[in-house]
Amino acid sequence: MNYIINDNKINLLQYWLLNLKKNINNEEILLITFRNISLEKSFSLFSEMQNMITSSYIIKTDQIINLIDLEHINQIDDNKNIILINMHSNDNINKFENCNKKILHIKFNLYNIRQLRKLFNIIQNLELLNKLQVEQSLDYLFYIEKRDPLLLMKQNSSSIINLISTFNFKILKSNKTVPDKLWIDNITEETHILRLHKILTSQLAVAIYRASTLQFSDSSTKIGIFYRKNLGVKSKTIHLPDIYNRKIKLNIKIKGYNLNSIKTTD
Repeated sequence: MNYIINDNKINLLQYWLLNLKKNINNEEILLITFRNISLEKSFSLFSEMQNMITSSYIIKTDQIINLIDLEHINQIDDNKNIILINMHSNDNINKFENCNKKILHIKFNLYNIRQLRKLFNIIQNLELLNKLQVEQSLDYLFYIEKRDPLLLMKQNSSSIINLISTFNFKILKSNKTVPDKLWIDNITEETHILRLHKILTSQLAVAIYRASTLQFSDSSTKIGIFYRKNLGVKSKTIHLPDIYNRKIKLNIKIKGYNLNSIKTTD
């Protein structure tokens, strides 16, 4: 997924920074991720970013943390404004397993210190927004927090894909051998099938559960028991509907849950 600088991202970031400027403790930890930066270069860029923030705001350097140096997210002090900088890759998202905190996750494709300095220094007066409202589908794009998998199942396709795309796919997969590109393509198709045909594939069920509960280590067996108890149906082999109207029909059978007889996805 290609993340761009958009109004929602800018507003959420600046609202957080405005609270920081007013010495108000934000509800969320701020996590800023930059993509495709080498490990060697990440340390010098982190120092540059840290210096840029501390020169603009009253915040101590120990409140701006390189995610690679953090053992686990739950060790962070909730009584301080904390900025996490993820310079390397989303592999570090593993450190959010069983996270008890709410995280505002802002992603940038590129690291450009001039643009960042301009963005961080232009703080608009957002008091009129009071409690900043974000479309529900975007909430799943910008926030990491524990959620109910059964509620996520009811959301639109973009909300589900937005949340799943936040994570390193390796921690969400039920089959680790499937290449990432093929896996997310399959998950995208299966998400549309969930919406259109009320069929929840076992592969998508595992991804939704792990992305919602942040219990990345829970086994597929344990996750299957969760769905069986809460949905009241067992997984079985199902013919996968073709939502793309392919000229050559594919006869694909897959494990999943037929939800047409229950009311959880209304």
